[in-house]
Amino acid sequence: MEQVSALNDVVLRDPATQALVAPEQALRGTWRQLDLSGTYWDVTLDLYAKQGKTESTVLVAPRRAKNFSSLLSGLQRLREAGVAA
Repeated sequence: MEQVSALNDVVLRDPATQALVAPEQALRGTWRQLDLSGTYWDVTLDLYAKQGKTESTVLVAPRRAKNFSSLLSGLQRLREAGVAA
């Protein structure tokens, strides 16, 4: 587990299956240009951006999900694009 400081809160997360997204990154919308097929990250980020939250959010790829490998690939694409940490 890794600790990440997010808006004065400490988030414990498993970096292998989870990624942290700041609201600014969701609002910027660069994730819309990524191939996130086979995941629900596009829907999740769209809803998150529309809610106007000020806290970061954690995206989780459930290990037992049928599309686990697609979810992990999507998280990696989000990290590479600078959308997620």
